[in-house]
Order: sequence, then structure tokens, then C-alpha cells
Amino acid sequence: MKNQTSFKLISDLFSGIIIFNEKGGVVLAGESVVKVLSEKGIDLQEMTQNGEKSPDGLKLLETIKAVSGDQYIDKFRFRGLDRDFILFRSQFSGIESVIMAFQQEIDRLSRIQSDLTERGKELECLYNISHELENFDDLEARLTNCVNHVRQGFQFPDIARVKIRYKKRVFGDIPEKNFSGDLLLTEPFLRGTKRIGEISVWYTQSKEFLVEENHLMKEIAGKLTRAFEKRQKSQDLDRRRQALIKKNLKLQELTEECREKREQLQAFFSAITDNIVVIDDSFNIIMSNNEKIGSSGKCYAKLFKGKDVCDNCPAIKTFTKAEPSFMEKTHDEKNFRLFAYPIFDKDNQVSSVLEVCRDITQQKMMEAQLLQSYKLASLGKLVTGVAHEINNPNTFILGI
Repeated sequence: MKNQTSFKLISDLFSGIIIFNEKGGVVLAGESVVKVLSEKGIDLQEMTQNGEKSPDGLKLLETIKAVSGDQYIDKFRFRGLDRDFILFRSQFSGIESVIMAFQQEIDRLSRIQSDLTERGKELECLYNISHELENFDDLEARLTNCVNHVRQGFQFPDIARVKIRYKKRVFGDIPEKNFSGDLLLTEPFLRGTKRIGEISVWYTQSKEFLVEENHLMKEIAGKLTRAFEKRQKSQDLDRRRQALIKKNLKLQELTEECREKREQLQAFFSAITDNIVVIDDSFNIIMSNNEKIGSSGKCYAKLFKGKDVCDNCPAIKTFTKAEPSFMEKTHDEKNFRLFAYPIFDKDNQVSSVLEVCRDITQQKMMEAQLLQSYKLASLGKLVTGVAHEINNPNTFILGI
């Protein structure tokens, strides 16, 4: 439901006018004009209903009839009043009517009509600009259209000139060389404190701008500034998206390359017959080349089925001194040689240790056999030498 302010606005708008139908009947009588007539003892209803009995009434009806016909507009003055009413033909609620009002009231209504027309043009201008800025893909076409919309939003569009500058690009009109710039409206486009452009409007003839047109310029500049910011952000986001796409493609290439290198390394790793494990400083296995060992558990448990760290564990020395070390160990009647190599992190600290566990049982057996062969060979040489020494005295004795 409308509030009282809305009805008061309508009441004020019609307060100074009287509307007659074609026959002279009162359709609407404004409060202020009725008050003026009443103060002079003029009863409008009585006069129009019994016009023949009153000279003013008869003349008023004749004037209404004339205006309703071909005359269109006329003047009328009641006796006792010092100013004329203006009567003109119009339509009220779709019915041919005659409106009567003082000249100053007509002027007031004309100003209201003019203001409403200008405000309507301004609203249409802002709406059209907002519509153009909804899709800012073609900057040149959109801003060129905005120039035309701004021009139509001003009081004298035929002589209005508009220029929009954004960064180094200019759209619209260029001032003539002899343009003084005194009657020029300009509003800047700001990004933070940096000026990125401006919108300017001027007339080719000496005309002053309305206060409302100053407000309109600020609204237009604000809309364009927000649109430029949105466009810049969109471009920044698009550049970042393209950069991320390139980085993602590069990352995919590197990931694939790493996968291939890892597979090659794993193939090399798995091809080694010795058991190889990588452990942390708590002797936890991080990775291995043997599926039976896997990549979890303690190294001493997986390699030697032990319950505690091996005696003289080379990994301890490697973690401590950051240098390779080894030891030999016998387990289940087999001989093993355990090598430990440090793995350094980016800070050049030992982060993990690579252990190589080699079964040297056959090597030990061959060494033992070789040693036995050497002993037998040495014994043979010794026996041969002793026999030779014994044979020498025997030969000498037999020779004698």
C-alpha cells in the first residue's frame, strides 16, 4: 500500500489546476486554486452548472467550448481577480478535456515535465551503458556505443560531444583546435590513486551544464571505472590461468619424465641380485629392490630376522660420520657383507642410508678352498725339497 508521501506528491502536482470536460463540467479541481477562488467568493461548481445566470459563468462555458473546438488555447479572468487563467485542450484519463491554470502553474508543470524528461534520458543513458558493459569482450565497439549513449543522456544531444580515454586509446570525439575548454565536464577513471583515463563532455555552442548532468557524469565514470577494473581482473585471471595451464603441462611432462626415470631406476635396482634397502635413522625400511623385503619394517628384521640392531651396524657409523662403512655377518650358516652408503638432503645432512647386503658364502668357500690348495701346494713343495735333500747323501754314498 502506498504511503501518504506518494499521495501528497500527486495532490501537489494537481493542486494548481482545474480540469473540465467538453461540456464544462468540473472533473478535477486542485486544492490551491479552489482556495484562491473561494477567497474571492467564486463557487466554481455553481458557476459551471448554472452558467447562464452568471456573466462569468456564461463566459467561462463559452471559452471552454471554444478551446474544446478549434481554438485550442485561450485566456479567462474572473471578476475580482488580477490575473488571467490559461485554458488549453488536453486529454485526461483518455478523455478530451480542458485544463485551466495560472501561467505560473503551467510554467511549474512544464519545468516538472522537462525535468522528468531529462531524468528519463539520464536513466535510459545509464541503463544502456550498463547493458553495454555486461559483456566487455569487444572494447572498441562497447566504448563507441557508450559514447553515443552518453551523448543522448545530455540536455542538448545534437551539439554534445563525448570523448572516452582508456589508457592510450581514445574513443568518440576530438575537441577542435580552437576549443577553449571552459565549458567542459571531465571525470577521471582511477585505479587506486592512478589515473587510467577519463570521460569528457562538451558542447559545440555556448551552453551550460545542469547540476544533474554533473551527477550523471559521476555515475557514468563510476560505472566505466568498475567495468575497467572487472575487465582488468578478468584479463589478469586469464593470464594466470594460461600461465597455470603451461606450468601444469610442464609439470605433467616432468612427472612423466620422472615416472620413466623412476621405472628405469627401479628396473636397474631390481636387476641387482644383492638385497638393497634404504633406511631412515630409526632403521625403518623406506624402499627395497626385493618384493619379499618390501618397503616397511626394520632392516635387521627383514634382512637377518633379528630382534635388535646388528652388532657393529655399519648404518650407525654412516649416520654418525656421514661416510661409507661395511661389516661382515654370519647368519643361518651363511656369510654376508653389509655395505652402508650415506644419502644427503638439500642441507647436506645424512637423511637416509642405502644398505647393500651381499651373500658372500660361495666367495668364502672358494677362498677357503683356494687357501687349502695353497697349503697343499706348499706341503708338496716341502716334501719334494726334503726328498731331494735325502737323495743327495744317498747318491754320494752309492757313488763312492
